[in-house]
Amino acid sequence: SITPREALAASIPTIVSNNTAHKTICDSNVVKSVKSAIQIPAYYSLFNSYLGSKFNCKVEDTCNALKDVYNNYDIYLKKAQNGREWVKQY
Repeated sequence: SITPREALAASIPTIVSNNTAHKTICDSNVVKSVKSAIQIPAYYSLFNSYLGSKFNCKVEDTCNALKDVYNNYDIYLKKAQNGREWVKQY
């Protein structure tokens, strides 16, 4: 979850999938969160094996998140500015 934290440190409005490593960021209310409950097996070619799971989002949910941030950019810009302070704990 380093990339969204870097975006917030730069005050960039951020859309994050709400799963595993991103749960803490999603709970912070400084990002736009997208439900990510589609569990699929995680294939790693390096090991030629399935190891654990990955999570995906519905395309419609992702599109709605993009539209929401676009149409309410000033709100998400303010959240990102608050996020700049929030990421300092890391």
